[in-house]
Amino acid sequence: MRDRTTFRRHLGRAVALFCAGLAMVIAGTAPAFDANAGGRGPRSPEQHVERLSESLSLSDVQEAQLLEIFEQAGEQMRALRDAERSGDLERSELREEHERLRAEADTRIAAVLDDAQLEEFETLRKEHRSRRHGKGGHRERGSDRDSLPDGV
Repeated sequence: MRDRTTFRRHLGRAVALFCAGLAMVIAGTAPAFDANAGGRGPRSPEQHVERLSESLSLSDVQEAQLLEIFEQAGEQMRALRDAERSGDLERSELREEHERLRAEADTRIAAVLDDAQLEEFETLRKEHRSRRHGKGGHRERGSDRDSLPDGV
C-alpha cells in the first residue's frame, strides 16, 4: 500500500513537472514562429516572397521562381544542419557548404530579377542586415552577409 502511495505521489510530481516544462517551452517559443509576432523568428519562403513582391513589384512568374529557390535552399540548409547534428558533417564543413549554397541561391535570384529589382534587392538586404546587427542580432562569424530564409 505504501509503495502505491509513493508511486502516485512521484507520478503526480513527474506529470506536474512535465506539464510545467511543456507550458514554458510553448510559451517561450510560440511567438518566435508566429507569422504575426512583430517580425520575429524565421520567415517562411512564402512570407519572404510576399514581402519581396511588395518591395520589388515581382511578376507572378518571378514569385513562383523565387519561391522555388527559397524552398529548395531551405531544404538543403535543413539537410546540412541535420548532417551536422548527426555527426556526419563537421562545423567547418557546414559553414563551407552553407556559404556555397548561399552563393548558388544568390546566382539563381540574380537570374530571376531584372537589374532594377536586383539593385533594390541588394539595398533591402543591406538595410535588413544593418537593422539586425544594430539591434544585437545574430551575425555569422566571418560573414557580413545577410541571411535569407533558412540561411539562403
